[in-house]
Amino acid sequence: MTIPRWAAALVRLVAPPGRAEDVIGDLNEMHGRRVATRGRVVAHVISAFGALDLCVALARQRLKGRMTVAPVTGARSGVSTGRYRERGKWDMRQSIEDWVRDFTLAARGLKRAPGFAAVTITTLALAIGANTAIFSVINTVLLDPLNFPDSDRLISITASAPGSDLPEEFGPGPEFYVQYGEEAEAIEDLGIYRGGQTTVQADDQIDRLFIVQAVPSLFTTLGATPQIGRLPSDEDDAGSVVVISDGLWRTWFGADPEIVGRSIEVSGRAVTVVGVTQPEFRFPNARISVWLHQRLGDPSEIRPGNFGFNFVARVAPGTDLDALRTQLDVLASRLPERFGGPPQYARIIEQHRAIVRTLEESLVGDVAGPLWLLLGTVAIVLLIACANVANLFTVRAEGRRHDVSIRQALGAGRAGLIRRQMTEALLLAFLGGVGGVALAWIGLPILVRVAPENIPNLDLTALDSTALLFTLGVAMSTAVVFGLVPALQLSRPAVIGTVRQSREL
Repeated sequence: MTIPRWAAALVRLVAPPGRAEDVIGDLNEMHGRRVATRGRVVAHVISAFGALDLCVALARQRLKGRMTVAPVTGARSGVSTGRYRERGKWDMRQSIEDWVRDFTLAARGLKRAPGFAAVTITTLALAIGANTAIFSVINTVLLDPLNFPDSDRLISITASAPGSDLPEEFGPGPEFYVQYGEEAEAIEDLGIYRGGQTTVQADDQIDRLFIVQAVPSLFTTLGATPQIGRLPSDEDDAGSVVVISDGLWRTWFGADPEIVGRSIEVSGRAVTVVGVTQPEFRFPNARISVWLHQRLGDPSEIRPGNFGFNFVARVAPGTDLDALRTQLDVLASRLPERFGGPPQYARIIEQHRAIVRTLEESLVGDVAGPLWLLLGTVAIVLLIACANVANLFTVRAEGRRHDVSIRQALGAGRAGLIRRQMTEALLLAFLGGVGGVALAWIGLPILVRVAPENIPNLDLTALDSTALLFTLGVAMSTAVVFGLVPALQLSRPAVIGTVRQSREL
């Protein structure tokens, strides 16, 4: 079966020198397949319009003098083009038009293969959605866990006493706070606190809430500022004032701007609200609703050995933590001399070793490993999905070798052929990314609810701009992974030779 004679004559007129018969032969082969699959009448109509459109485009390109690099084709013929040079410069407008045409053709091709498109998009959406959801958690919990000024200078200090009856790691006592704050040169500010749960009542509201008993220096160490009112100071009586969280202020008091000065009960004792923290202040975790002011009193009245407090320090820029740890050990060894204590306390101090970590490591250290492992797991799932989609693309490419041979016969460069295949991969990856974002948006609240409570800032996890950029990068990367190899195989020069041999047979 052959294309109409007038169409063959036009091809001979406008085709590149020496290629007319090859092009006509390939068009005849495609026409024969159309006759077998769609019938004689439909095949003649499609072939006639396709040949006419192709000839017009080739004639236009020859008139413009651009045939030296690669021919352009009409939208119906679907022949990819290379990038053109005119007077030594890239024709950007033509290149953009090529991409737009290729994406249009890719969309039409996927519309004609809905099963392939549905399977591919669903596979990618599931894998990309899982990666987006886990990355959103990691971005909130691990990559930006602290909302304090110069958070890289914040550290936590704990203690160990190998060989004693104390736990492997425990909180130091108030005497350490005094000694470190006065003698450690690298420590600019030092806070001490202790957490727990107690009954809080305000008017008709009553509940057991998580609270922190803290000295005023905790807030200055962290660089915290209130959104309403003030923070406790050394002039306040111990246990007389509190700062409440933004969440408690909104849920219990309806975000009342006149909250400062109101009285509430903490552990059955009336205290005065002096301030409300910023929404992002969630120290040491998001469950804390009340910070109760405490004072250590005169150092001479401290009874040594009352362990179990938490220490947060702000160190000078460039502080070496190993050197600080050594200095703290020396300072701790002098505690019995200054504060006294029983012989058992002296033996604990002899065995004492300071443990210094960054505050970030202290808050997220236990969950960092599992989260990174989870991200690695879903990344492997994504690679498996890409491998499966690449197999689908390879099978699909095998059925398009005749189409590619015609583009090669018309002079299409290999780069243009690869771009034509990659546009379909990019389009599928983009649609899979959109589906992945939708799945992550649905699944994130479920993930937050079922996750352990000890993960800091987990409730703040959301699909922000960083997560969307991550999704875009993942989608484009998957397109390269599953689309490039089939595109390279399909664009090999040997393809046209194979088709010509099949035509001759």
